[in-house]
This record gives sequence, C-alpha cells and structure tokens, in this order.
Amino acid sequence: IRLAKRLSQQRVCSRREGERLIKSGKVFVNGVRVQPENGCVMISDSDEIRVEGKGRIGYKRKQPRLWLCHKIRRELVTNDDPGNRRTIFERLDSMGVPKNLIS
Repeated sequence: IRLAKRLSQQRVCSRREGERLIKSGKVFVNGVRVQPENGCVMISDSDEIRVEGKGRIGYKRKQPRLWLCHKIRRELVTNDDPGNRRTIFERLDSMGVPKNLIS
C-alpha cells in the first residue's frame, strides 16, 4: 500500500498532505527517514511508521464483516417490486444490516 494512503487511513492527515509530509522528510519507516525518488513509497503491514511531531502510527487491519442470509421461498430479490411483494432487502433492513450495504 502507498505510504500516503496509510497515513490517511490512520487519520493522521489527508492523502495529499501525507505526500507533502513525505517529500519534506518528516516521515520515517522502520527508523529510516523516507526519501522518495519518484514520489511513491510502498510499505507493508509490518512496517513501523513514525511522523515527526506525531509519534508512532499504529495499524490494525480491519476484519471483513460477513452477513449470511438465506432467501425465503416467495421472497423477491429486487429493490423495486410494482406488486408490493416482500423482498429480501426489507428483511435485511429489519435484521439490522447497515443500509449502505443493502442495495
């Protein structure tokens, strides 16, 4: 993953501000000041990142969340039913699945 993206994921700064911090030499990876030749620095999950004035930047990988739902007989898989029949998305909504995942 790109270093500037990791900084923005960890809410240290925006991605563009992260690129500016890297170019100004205020970011360290594994104790070494980052000196980008081409402006793009790739890092792995195991690298230790420090930003001057902010200290160590921790990283914790988010585990994916999975919902398993069996469709009931006569339940439609559609967002728009002119016959107003029951859809699987209504049931997912009642189960508490976040609305941004139901489409």
